[in-house]
Amino acid sequence: MKKFLQNGLLSTNNIAISSKTERGDIRLSASQLFQRGTTPNTKLGGTNINLTGGSMPEAN
Repeated sequence: MKKFLQNGLLSTNNIAISSKTERGDIRLSASQLFQRGTTPNTKLGGTNINLTGGSMPEAN
């Protein structure tokens, strides 16, 4: 049984960059996930990328 089971692993990485001006704002973020289970061939992973932004109405 010791040779069958292994240590599990969970890793998450995130990064975000944002900027704001008088006219609007923008944000770019990325996230990466990796998970390895305690039994062989049990892996899970994923990557997400998000881009959001907005604009401010002009003052009269």
